[in-house]
Amino acid sequence: MVGPSPTPRYRFAALESWRGLCALSVVLYHLNAATHIHDFTQGSYVAVDFFFVLSGFVLASAYREKVASTGSYIAYVLRRWGRLYPLHLAMLGFYLALEYYSAAQGDPNAFADTRSWPAFYQNLALLQGFTDQALSWNYPSWSVSIELWTSLGFGLILILFRKRATLVCGALALVLAPIVTADLVGQGLIATKSQAETLQTALLCVLEFGLGVLVFDLYARATAGGTRRVGFWVGLLEWPALVIMWASFTWAGQGSVLWTSAGSALVVLIFGFERGVISRLLSLKFPLWLGTISFSIYLTHSLYTEVAGDLVTWLAARLGVEGSVPDGTDAMLTLGGPFAMDTLALLTLGLVILGSGLTYRFIEDPARRAVNTLARRISG
Repeated sequence: MVGPSPTPRYRFAALESWRGLCALSVVLYHLNAATHIHDFTQGSYVAVDFFFVLSGFVLASAYREKVASTGSYIAYVLRRWGRLYPLHLAMLGFYLALEYYSAAQGDPNAFADTRSWPAFYQNLALLQGFTDQALSWNYPSWSVSIELWTSLGFGLILILFRKRATLVCGALALVLAPIVTADLVGQGLIATKSQAETLQTALLCVLEFGLGVLVFDLYARATAGGTRRVGFWVGLLEWPALVIMWASFTWAGQGSVLWTSAGSALVVLIFGFERGVISRLLSLKFPLWLGTISFSIYLTHSLYTEVAGDLVTWLAARLGVEGSVPDGTDAMLTLGGPFAMDTLALLTLGLVILGSGLTYRFIEDPARRAVNTLARRISG
């Protein structure tokens, strides 16, 4: 089931900007500081759901008519590795160097727990998202591992099923829906809760990728012959779509996870048309730049949030006060109250954006260009 081809698009600007803004929201989630918007940002982990739907949408847009042979699939695989792996490898190497430094300083916890050697090898192969070591080493990369292998599987579906690829993706999402919401432990299908969560999280990401492919098919059918065929009223839908994003963050974790998946799919579809005022604002230079460096923001931000947390801990010790309070299994930074934490959050975001601009320029983009050149040679 492959619909009509839409007017060629080189960039979904509004969606790319959304990706950058969502990446920054994940930074605030992991910073976990008692800012004035803490309650809102503590639901921003659902931005990952949006990422997977968007990934399915964008890859379907770029490749569903291009991957049709062994050579084109090999080129596709190279492009995906070139897009995701170089920066991941650089960050993994950085954390490995830090761990060696800790070991040299006599730290008894070096190369243990989430920084163990078995976890390192899983990260090296980008397999950790499917195992109990998902949140190890550079922990945000768990979703990158799932995205990589899901996107490579999508390429195989394009090869094997061709015009029925979208139908297969939809059927896969339908089959996975009851699995990701089932009580696998209670039904005796999985031994432990942690194993069930790991499996269901991975399958949910695959489901959302499939939703993204379906959404692109709807977009392609609606815009066959040009986006001007879409009525102006679609632009008005951007406002309720904005409410959907806000609701997803605000009520994250309440109700079925599939509601968040469906909400992300609607938002991607509506902003894919780029017919409203919000899309025009998102197409401005700075939001677009955030979208451009969003992968660097997502994959490197753990370094900056850890530094911010260490800084608060150090200052609190010097002042003789508590710098954080227990927050579930984590600790929420509280030093100086909400206004001080607002300042910390803004400084952290600034450093993340600055640092991500550098990693994009000197690692991510050069590696991607080099691998894409090789892929073009292979595909002819």
